Amino acid sequence: CLFGDLALLRVLRGNGNDLKQAADWFARCLTKVEECNLDQVVLDMTHCLDESLTMVPLDSMLPHQDDIQEYVRAVFSAPKLTPSGDLVNYISFARFDMWKMIARMKWEHWVSYMRGATVMRMIECDRQSRLQGRLVRVVTIIDVAG
Repeated sequence: CLFGDLALLRVLRGNGNDLKQAADWFARCLTKVEECNLDQVVLDMTHCLDESLTMVPLDSMLPHQDDIQEYVRAVFSAPKLTPSGDLVNYISFARFDMWKMIARMKWEHWVSYMRGATVMRMIECDRQSRLQGRLVRVVTIIDVAG
């Protein structure tokens, strides 16, 4: 999910189709992958998804979800895709209490959760893109009213 042809195409497109800029970005990314031990996160998140009864990632699959669920309300991936086949993510900012979360839990748990979420999303995008034969996007709905 990090280095396949679809992931690299996303890097190129994300850098305005500028190959040099994309290569520079990717070199920095490789350094960060090593620093954060993302290879292990990829293995862990792939295992969670492969062992689940659903092909849809769930918040419960993420590291430290038990600690974080009290402070963050979200739906990692809706069970249905958009009419065009894209993924749907829902985040309730009205029920997102970052200040309490930071005061009551370890910062490392939040970082681990977010790394897991990012990798899980990359795995999901890669799998759905291959299944649909196109680059799948993610539609994120941010609810600020509750």
